[in-house]
This record gives sequence, structure tokens and C-alpha cells, in this order.
Amino acid sequence: MQIAVQTFVNIWYLPHENRWRDMKLLAFSDVGTLVVGENYLEFKGKKENVHIANIRRISYGKQGRDFVNNWVKIEYDNDKTAFFADGDRLGWKGIFGGTEQILEAVQHLKPPSSIHPTSMEIIGTKIVKDGDDIYGKKLFVPDEIKGWNWGAFLLSWIWGLGNDTYISFLVFIPIFGLAWSFVLGVKGNEWAWQNRTWRSVEQFKKTQKTWAIAGTIITLLELLITVCAILISASIP
Repeated sequence: MQIAVQTFVNIWYLPHENRWRDMKLLAFSDVGTLVVGENYLEFKGKKENVHIANIRRISYGKQGRDFVNNWVKIEYDNDKTAFFADGDRLGWKGIFGGTEQILEAVQHLKPPSSIHPTSMEIIGTKIVKDGDDIYGKKLFVPDEIKGWNWGAFLLSWIWGLGNDTYISFLVFIPIFGLAWSFVLGVKGNEWAWQNRTWRSVEQFKKTQKTWAIAGTIITLLELLITVCAILISASIP
């Protein structure tokens, strides 16, 4: 069956991980159009054009010093790599699913030999490692855990530390941080699922419920302390 050619615009590209020692301000080295063919990839950037064939492995996740964006990593030829992320809308489209669409589009290029059953980088459903059922970093989020995350919304960066979701630290940006708390509420379950290793959906749900209870208790205590402080202040002549 012939695979239709797909084209993605405003794509970020890196030839290798963005390392601290590279001293680069931007998360990418080039931006351009990514063409996904039946047996190749072609990146047409502002600085360079890259043709990719003989793909050995495809993976998905964070890279280098970038703890915010997920990237599609392509390993090809003997020792070459390429990283792609959706940079549309200043990168926000990638955070909200654009890069995942790139990953889905290139799945047919992954050779069978690149699948390692014990690798935590495998994209898909349940994987097995050392005899235990362990859920690794995955693209697809089970329907039963989708929805609002109260722990992420109420505890923001504290919840982020506990769930390896460091993008939560964006709440410290003035004004923007308030809106980001709502983003964490919407995307929290997805990010926590992808960023940590979970033995089961049940374990994940139980953990997130604990975070929600903790967030509720802390928020109520903060409100109580605030009300008490206001009453005390009002009673002082």
C-alpha cells in the first residue's frame, strides 16, 4: 500500500542534541518544512536541506538541555541523527500535539530491527521489562486517565517536581504563570504519564488522586489563613 506524502511547516530541526556547552540561545538550529515520504524524510530549512534515508531507529522524548519540548529523534545511516519538533505558533503547537503528529507520520519508516522489547523508549502500549509490567515514556495516553488534573492545577511546580514535569516551572513567569496553571490542569495527566515510569494505570490514578487531595488541603489551609489574617487585621483599631 502506497504511503501518501505528508508535509509539515514551521518545523524545528537539530542535527544533534542541544547541549549546554553549545551555548545556543534557541532550542533549534534551523526551521523549515519537513516532507515525509514513503521511504525517506526531507527537511528544507532556511540554512540547509537534509535528506534522510536508511533510518535505523525512531524515538520520542526530551533531548539535551530542553526540558520543555518533546522531539522526534531519527537515527539514520551509520551514526547520523536528526531531531524534529513542531515549532508553529512559537512552539506551542508542538507542546499541544503537533510533534506527536510528526511521530505518527514517520512510524512507517521505522524498520522492524529498531524495536527492542526491553527499551523504555518504545512508543506504544504496555512494554515488559525484567518480568514486571511497566509503562514507559509513551506517546499515546490511555483514555481512562485523560481529563483534568487537580494536583497539577493547585500545586503547579511542586506537582511538577514530583512528576518529572519541569515545564510546570513556567508558572513563575509573571502574569503568564496564572494561565499556565490552567494549562497544567488540562495537560497534567498526559505529561505525567509520559514523563515518569508507571507500573499500571491504577498506580497512576492513585498517585494523581493523592496529589489532588494534597493540593485541596493546602489550598483550603491557605484560604483559611488568609481569611483569619484579614479578620485579625480588621479587628485591630
